[in-house]
Amino acid sequence: MWWIGVAVAVVVSSDKVDKSKYKVEHHNKERYHITFRDGTRVETDKVLLPHVTEFYDEAYKYGINVDSINKNYIGVFVEELNDSKLYGITKYNDPSFSLINKIALDSYNITRIVVFHEMAHKYLRVEHCHRDCNGILAAVINLNLYGEKWEKQKEALFTDAPHMGYGRGK
Repeated sequence: MWWIGVAVAVVVSSDKVDKSKYKVEHHNKERYHITFRDGTRVETDKVLLPHVTEFYDEAYKYGINVDSINKNYIGVFVEELNDSKLYGITKYNDPSFSLINKIALDSYNITRIVVFHEMAHKYLRVEHCHRDCNGILAAVINLNLYGEKWEKQKEALFTDAPHMGYGRGK
């Protein structure tokens, strides 16, 4: 059965999203597998699942084929990072993965912003924006992206970033 979960259906309101592009399966008490149509699979922690699937839905909505980018990506996980000022980090080793600091879990909004920020490094191959920007890819993340601001920043992430063309096709 292909599904993305009730919590995500509330967050993602676009009718353009093809939810059959991946399926979410409970792996163990705290982890979920997200399996894509090409057979690639990533893992994520339960608390991050709504944000991770929202990112995938948005990527597909904007024509980014995440299936082709998953080849060496393990997933997105919660970890207690040594630096309390660091909300997340993405490692590009083979295999690559993203870690979200436990401190980012204090707020639904902070968690969502940090997950999108870290996954954008992997899937959109973008770096931090300049010092004066305060969008999703700011080096110092703007934690005040709510409602309409969030929607505009999310759209900008997938349409204006210098990754255009990466992952598109199929």
